[in-house]
Order: sequence, then C-alpha cells, then structure tokens
Amino acid sequence: MEQLPSTLTLESCYFVQDKYTDALQIVTHVNGKKEYIVLVPGNPSFVIINASTKSKPLLINALHAISDIVNLKEEVLNEIEIIFDLYLSLENIGTGLLKEKVKETISEIEPFLKSLRIDLLVALLPNIAKGIVKYVIKSTFNTSYFPQKVLSYYTEDELLDIFEQELLVGEIEGYALRLLKSISEIR
Repeated sequence: MEQLPSTLTLESCYFVQDKYTDALQIVTHVNGKKEYIVLVPGNPSFVIINASTKSKPLLINALHAISDIVNLKEEVLNEIEIIFDLYLSLENIGTGLLKEKVKETISEIEPFLKSLRIDLLVALLPNIAKGIVKYVIKSTFNTSYFPQKVLSYYTEDELLDIFEQELLVGEIEGYALRLLKSISEIR
C-alpha cells in the first residue's frame, strides 16, 4: 500500500495510516461519535468496521477517493462495500430481537422447567441456555435481513455461519441464563 500524506482529509473524513503495518484507518464523526473503517493489508487482509448507516456514505466515498493512491482495485472496493452492508445488516438485527425471542421461548418451556427437580434444573441451566440461544438464532435467521448485494455474494449457509458467529451470542446466553435462574429461584 502506498504511503498517504499525513494530513489528508476528505469530506469530513481523515485518514490515519500505520507506518509499520500499512493499516489504513478512515475516520469520521457522526452525532459526536467516532466511526471508522480500518483496512489491514496482509495475507489474509481484513476489514474492521465501527460505523452506522449515517457514516457509510462518507466512509465509502472517502475510500473510493483514495483508492488510486493506496492501490485498491475496484473488486476490493466492491468486497468492502458488501462487508459493510453485511455489518450494518447484523447491527440492525441486534440483540434486542434475539433477547425478545429468548424470553418468549423460555416462557413457552417454563412449565416443563418447573416440573424438573431443582438440583437437576440447576445442573442443566447452562446447557439449556446454550440450546435456547442456538434454537433462537436458527429460527430467527432470515435472508430478508440482508440486502441483495450481500445475498449475491454469500451463500445462505455462509450467512447463517456469519450470523451465528458475529452476533453477541455470549451476551444473549447470559441473558437466557439469568432468566432461567430466576425460574429456579422462584421455586
């Protein structure tokens, strides 16, 4: 990757390039919040995104504007846009929807859980929480969450894997476990 001038700014974005790794960070501020995309070259290269739908046009336009300077091919730019759309789709799904589905699922099986011996229930709680979260993720997953550009790039199985890996599964499992523990404490 070519070295950028150290003070380059464009469309309220500024650029920071690590002189040792050549990683390029494009930064903007939206509603007082720092949002960015980081391109990390290498084998494999990867992208780090912390952005919203409001900052996407700024960051993508800035990326296109400097693509000749940093030697980014059009196909790489397209891949980055697809990854960006995928990231924003996952952000839109968020944990709120999944937590609501976890709560609904637990309330459906609550009578069964209350019928178990307390020592058995307590021993099974972590596994029940994991199973409920896995069930909720699989039953909630729907390709309609993703834009056509993402659907044409990834298979449905790849999207399901990404969906499972990128969501805050640990946070949702913790939520499920707290709900389940409250059932065991009620008894």
